[in-house]
Amino acid sequence: MAVLTAGVASVAAVALAAPAQADPDTAFAKELQSYGIYGQKDY
Repeated sequence: MAVLTAGVASVAAVALAAPAQADPDTAFAKELQSYGIYGQKDY
């Protein structure tokens, strides 16, 4: 019974989780490029 309760709680936690949001790295990329460090843009 405890396993079933844990399973239901796990499924509910995943189903009701809020989606993650990331901020664009434009300011960070600009700062790195001012030092001559260039890389892939992820935005």
